[in-house]
Amino acid sequence: MSIKFRSLQRTMQSRATRTLSVLVSMLFLLSSSGCIMSSISESSGSFSDSSNSSSKSSKSSSDESKESYLRDIKQYTAVYTRSNSDLKGLPQGLSSISAKHGVTDWEAYRATYLGIGEGFAKAAVTQQQVDIYSNLLTHGDQLKVAAIQQGFRQGQ
Repeated sequence: MSIKFRSLQRTMQSRATRTLSVLVSMLFLLSSSGCIMSSISESSGSFSDSSNSSSKSSKSSSDESKESYLRDIKQYTAVYTRSNSDLKGLPQGLSSISAKHGVTDWEAYRATYLGIGEGFAKAAVTQQQVDIYSNLLTHGDQLKVAAIQQGFRQGQ
C-alpha cells in the first residue's frame, strides 16, 4: 500500500509541476504583451497611492512618472524572478514596461537598475544571486551593477 501511495503522490506532484510550468509560461506571455503589467502595478500601487496621496500632491509629474516607472520595474522583476530560474526573458519585459512609460533607452536609464534591484529584494533572492544576475544583466558595467546593488539594499 505504501508503494501505491508514493506512486500516486509522485504522479500528483508531476501534474502539479506541469500545471505550474504552464501557468508560469502563460504569465510570462501575458507580461511580455503588457496585459499583466497594469494589473500588477495597480494592485501594488493602490495601497501606496491611498496612503501617500497627500505627499504626492506636492510632487511634480516627472517625480510621479519616475516613481510609477520604478514601481512597475520592481514589480515585474519580482514576479519574473520568482517564477523563472534564468533571466533570458527579463530584458524583453523590461523593454515593454519602458515603452509603456515612454523610456526609449531603458538600458541607459539608472532608475531601471534601481527598480531591478528593488525587485530582487522583493523576490527575496540571495546576495549571491543578485551578484550573478547583476553581472548577467549589465554585462559587467560597474555603474549599472552598483545601481542594482543600491536598489537591492533599499528594497530589503
